[in-house]
Amino acid sequence: MGIGFLVPAFLIGLAALAVPVFLHLLNKERKGVIPFPSLMFLERIQYREIRRQTIRHPLLLALRCLALVLLAAAFARPFFDRDPVLAADAGAARELVVLLDRSFSMGHGDRWTRAQDAVRTALAGLGPADHASVVAFDDRAATLGGPETAPGALAAAVDTLSPGDRATRLGPALAAARELLAASERPRREVVIVSDLQRLAWDGREEGRLPADAAVRLVDLSDSAAANALVSGVELAREWQGERQRVTVVARVVNRGPEALRARAVSLELQGRVVESKSADIPANGAATVRFTAAALPAGVTRAVVRLAPDALTADNAYHFTLSRDQALRLLVITAAGAPARRSLYLRRALALGDRPPFQTDVRELPAVTADMVGGYDVVLLNDAPFPGGAAGRRLAERVRAGMGLIAVLGDRSDPARWPSDGAALLPADARAVTDRSADNGGRLGTVDRSNPVFAPFAGARTGDFSATRFLRYRPLTLRDSADGLAHLDDGAVLLAEGRAGRGTVLAWGTTLDDFWSDFALQPVYLPFVHGLVRHAAGYDPEPIARTVGQLVALPAERDSASMVATVVAPSGARERRGQVLDLGEAGFYELLSEDGATTRVLAANADRAESELEAWNASELAATLVSRDSLATAPAGTVPTPEEREGRQRVWWLLLVAAFAVLLVETALGNRISRRPAAAAAG
Repeated sequence: MGIGFLVPAFLIGLAALAVPVFLHLLNKERKGVIPFPSLMFLERIQYREIRRQTIRHPLLLALRCLALVLLAAAFARPFFDRDPVLAADAGAARELVVLLDRSFSMGHGDRWTRAQDAVRTALAGLGPADHASVVAFDDRAATLGGPETAPGALAAAVDTLSPGDRATRLGPALAAARELLAASERPRREVVIVSDLQRLAWDGREEGRLPADAAVRLVDLSDSAAANALVSGVELAREWQGERQRVTVVARVVNRGPEALRARAVSLELQGRVVESKSADIPANGAATVRFTAAALPAGVTRAVVRLAPDALTADNAYHFTLSRDQALRLLVITAAGAPARRSLYLRRALALGDRPPFQTDVRELPAVTADMVGGYDVVLLNDAPFPGGAAGRRLAERVRAGMGLIAVLGDRSDPARWPSDGAALLPADARAVTDRSADNGGRLGTVDRSNPVFAPFAGARTGDFSATRFLRYRPLTLRDSADGLAHLDDGAVLLAEGRAGRGTVLAWGTTLDDFWSDFALQPVYLPFVHGLVRHAAGYDPEPIARTVGQLVALPAERDSASMVATVVAPSGARERRGQVLDLGEAGFYELLSEDGATTRVLAANADRAESELEAWNASELAATLVSRDSLATAPAGTVPTPEEREGRQRVWWLLLVAAFAVLLVETALGNRISRRPAAAAAG
């Protein structure tokens, strides 16, 4: 049982012990003077006495020094690490739960070795009546053994563990500890947390805290001087050279340390082979970018890694991602017979600038559209043109219900009331007669649904100003059942409607996409809007180049097809039969295989870069947040979250003050008695 002081600065007052010692050394015994008249005519001679100064009353000195020691200790507010009640109960059976952090930040330096040693030490202190459990945790928690498991078996299980690639979350571990403590009948309950106490690991929620009758002890493995360098991410710049696509990889490297890093090696690997190496200077607590030479992409998926020279934490020194040629979205733009080329000019120019994905656009007049032609596209856009009739119209309706996208741009040459029934039934809204607002300088967009993928580029704050556009003429849309209005004008009219026809997405736009009925085509928002419109109609959902460990990836439903996923191969090489959801638990590349062993999909996963931030909690501050506040007032003495609470419960300082007062009384009485002795001797 150790002792601590809440205000240790008051211990400086112990220097006052020198005062009574000094005074005792200066104290001289006065000699009695006896007058003798017959010597009055003798010559006065200076008398010198040389004698050793000694402490004549050591007991009195000791009492005075003791009083000063007691006063200084009282003001320093001492407390004991364990309450007397808990110390008296030390022989009672104990339920011990050890929470072992195995997140990827625990791989920094020798943290993991020290963590294993701390667990062994905790288990070695078990008594014959004690029970112990070990819970290994990151963003999930797993109990290694129940209370009945022998300590040796628990220690052996800990020896087989290593830090993983997941982030730290204290909540699941505390929940596991609560369950184990609730099931125990032992009078003493103790939780030992072995962790680097990352700041991001705990949000302090009340519902996640431990019961107040549990003593909490933290083994802090953090290092205030810990530094870390990492690859935080990559960006890709694509360019086309004829039919070949080249990609430039730009990596961002970060230094989370107080000293600048000079000439750190950074390499780019493609398909497991280093294709280029560079060096980077990374400023202290800063970042730098490394741009690699553009490389041509082969067919299929290329596995790529940007790797930084190793340091104390290697889990974030590699960034895994995939590269593949963007598959162009095939778009058929149908115009009315005899429509001037200018009616599709702005639309074609906007689509020509698309690269994520690129758009392969064909423009055809309505009479030239055939049934065979319709089946080869991802999206059909009726640019102020009627719905095709005959076999072409029937084929188009079938393809839309099977999953093709359809965009209907409704201008003066396209009145859905005159469409074939197959085409009109696909629309999500009925189009009314044309509204002309030229007299009042046109209408403005009042609201847009920025949560919809069409307006995803404008989801951020202060992005996409649609208020500058003037819509001089438009067809107000009346929504049908289950349809959604994505854009409304200032008069409440729906301008953009979305609906489903079978498995296909159908969008209706109530004005033109040129500069005939509005100046929308001249606004900065026009290009990203057109791109979003086509992507959404096609159901375009690109595979991210990288994901984060801990993410869940939904796999397609089972079908009778050899191309469907049957087996998942993890980065470690472990194989498992597919389920409905894939949990990305490791950093590296996941390979999804079909029944015949062919690769159908490759996913890249990286450890959460938030875990690379090594800032830690103060152990005392964190301990105070881990115990439920509702029952702190009635908690037994064994619950000692903070030094302030320990000192407040024990209140040793007032006992020291009483003792100091008693010592001063004894010192006063003894001093008076000693001072009377010379007077009595002189009087005798």
